[in-house]
Amino acid sequence: MKKTNEQLKQQQQQISALQKNKQDLEAKLKSCEEEKKKLQAEITQKENEAKASEEKKQQTSLHSSSASDNHPTATKKSSSSVYYPNCSAARAAGAAPIYEGEPGYAKKLDRDGDGIACE
Repeated sequence: MKKTNEQLKQQQQQISALQKNKQDLEAKLKSCEEEKKKLQAEITQKENEAKASEEKKQQTSLHSSSASDNHPTATKKSSSSVYYPNCSAARAAGAAPIYEGEPGYAKKLDRDGDGIACE
């Protein structure tokens, strides 16, 4: 009978220890869940900031490109050819030098008549 009482007492102590461990783990879990919520909120905020920044960059880019559209450097005469009003426009478009037969070549841009315009 003594062993049984001692065994019962040990089991109750083990149960108490396990219950304490369970409470500690539940408290840690709750703390981790709160931290997770905070981090998720931070991530969402950073993503929103990045998205807003990207949209602002795109708007700035669109604004600057529309400003440059007011001074076109090259225009298409037809769907297959490009027209540069002068060599400055061709250079600004990154097309110079233009070789005879290439889109944008024009005799008026080839001063020396060697088949290379805006050299």
